[in-house]
Amino acid sequence: PALPPFDLVVAADVLYRRDNAADVARLLPALVAPGGEALIADPGRSAADELWPMLRRRWRRRISAGPGESGVRLHRLARRGPA
Repeated sequence: PALPPFDLVVAADVLYRRDNAADVARLLPALVAPGGEALIADPGRSAADELWPMLRRRWRRRISAGPGESGVRLHRLARRGPA
C-alpha cells in the first residue's frame, strides 16, 4: 500500500466536532506532499469555522463548489511551501 505523503488527499464530513478541526490541521502537513492538494467536503458544520484560521498561514484555500442542493461546499487546499 502507498504511504503518505500523497499528491491528493480527499476528506469528507470529517469535521463533526470542534476538536476535529485541530486534528485535521495537524494531520494535513503529514498527509499532503509538497505541491499536493487536499479536497475537503464540508456540509457546513461549525468545526469548519475553527479549521480555516488554523490553515491560513500554510495553505491556500479555494472553494471549488458552493453549497448546492445538498448544502455541501468543496474546499480545495494547496500547500504554501515546505511542511
